[in-house]
Amino acid sequence: METTRQASGLVPLRIDDRGSLAWLRPADVVCWLVGYAAPDFLEIEERSGSSLIPGTAEVLRAHGTRLRRGTAKPKAEAEVVARTRRARLEVQEHAARAGKVIESSRMAVWFLREHGSVGGMLEASFPALVDAVAAARSSGEDCSRELVDEVYRACAAIIARSLMLAQINACAPTQLNKSYARSLETLVLWQQPAPDAAALPAVAASDKRSASHAAAL
Repeated sequence: METTRQASGLVPLRIDDRGSLAWLRPADVVCWLVGYAAPDFLEIEERSGSSLIPGTAEVLRAHGTRLRRGTAKPKAEAEVVARTRRARLEVQEHAARAGKVIESSRMAVWFLREHGSVGGMLEASFPALVDAVAAARSSGEDCSRELVDEVYRACAAIIARSLMLAQINACAPTQLNKSYARSLETLVLWQQPAPDAAALPAVAASDKRSASHAAAL
């Protein structure tokens, strides 16, 4: 069964901290990352009234759909990459300021204390995002590595900033949690029938985690 799944190109994504998997087609994984997960996170910033490049979330949603349909053009993707990069740089500036506020109060950023790095925090709390990026980077789908990297860095910056703001305000990151949960609902809707668990190699999950950790932010 697993050999059949690999031959068909289905990709497993972890959707919770128990290691539950959703199996998706590669095109769906790329579409979810670019057209659903990233826009859902970007809308947190847009709703907050920040000066984030307006409309970036909708641009990514539209491009994700084109990727899934196979109608994306290199020139259009280059413009999406540039727009996402501008938004990502701005979010990173906001995140850096939030980090300085925490440092000025002589506190440690809690997710760095708990997980050691942004990558470690993403691996622990946002595994579907980490797995999708690893799969998109290695897939043969019509999506550039540059776009995948920019989308991932933007998501990482938004998640880090949201968590730091929650720490500063002593509250739960409600909007962040809702955005991730909403994007996961799409994965559940798109997932393919799971392969026979007995046929899965025991090293698959650990190999995937190692590969995702190797991806630098």
